[in-house]
Amino acid sequence: MQAGWKTFLIKAQRTSPAWGLFAIGVAISLLVWSVAESRVEDYAAAKADAAIADASEAIQARLRSTHDVLYGVQGLFRASARVRREEFQNFVEGLKLPQRHPAIRSVTYGARITAQELPELQARMKRDKGAPPVYARFSIRPQGERPEYIPIVVMEPLNPNAI
Repeated sequence: MQAGWKTFLIKAQRTSPAWGLFAIGVAISLLVWSVAESRVEDYAAAKADAAIADASEAIQARLRSTHDVLYGVQGLFRASARVRREEFQNFVEGLKLPQRHPAIRSVTYGARITAQELPELQARMKRDKGAPPVYARFSIRPQGERPEYIPIVVMEPLNPNAI
């Protein structure tokens, strides 16, 4: 029996450095894998954060641009007691929507009027001789009586899909 134990101990001594090196190699591999995984996750999170920041900045810039157009239209109507259709058309052409504001397809203005002012507005819209034919077909939709209306009275360009 003693010879068997002796043989076992000799074999165990010969293989133990290999097992030790194997264990060290596995430990180093796990450590390197953990570090690499952490770096990949950090890189992915940084890229996602950068993409979100870029998208947020682009949305904010587009909103500021749209607000600028709205404030410009508001200024036009505040500067004049009655803005003529041709003035509005020239103003909107000057905005260069396709080049400077490609997301804005058209600019409209809706007049706030009372039920008493409605017949005069309808007559004025229909008698505008220089206006495109669509103005002659002006009507309030949905139909019905209300104390107040906000109909769209000018739209430029008339065919926003033609831009």
